[in-house]
Amino acid sequence: AVETGTSSFFTKRIAAYLAVWLVLMIAVVTLFAMREDLDIVVLRQEGTTWVTTPDGIVNFYRIQLINKTEEPISFSLHVLSPAGYTVKPLGLASNVAPEQILKGRFLLVRGKESSASSEQHVAIQVSYGVGNTHFITTSFVAP
Repeated sequence: AVETGTSSFFTKRIAAYLAVWLVLMIAVVTLFAMREDLDIVVLRQEGTTWVTTPDGIVNFYRIQLINKTEEPISFSLHVLSPAGYTVKPLGLASNVAPEQILKGRFLLVRGKESSASSEQHVAIQVSYGVGNTHFITTSFVAP
């Protein structure tokens, strides 16, 4: 630029910065496009192990659902395996408002006819929207 008396705006450094910026923008757009509509977290309730009820042995769990869309999403919980376990929501709404977080609790009940070890892995299916599913594996503690 000094020898010729002209300057160029589009230098090698600008081209390199533009290439890095384009790669980062493509990565961000791809991550947003591929994200799930509903984020689900299931944790065991603190301070409890198990409780015996007339229905069987019960464990308490906390659930957090994050709706990342602008539409309400309805959902349902079902136990896939092992057989003899059921989910009982504790005042848990059946849908999540748009762009909101729903926190709640549910019981995982092992029926009296079901015999298993003191710690069992349980697969839970969360069905939401139209044909969308999310699978969660958690542990069930019993005496």
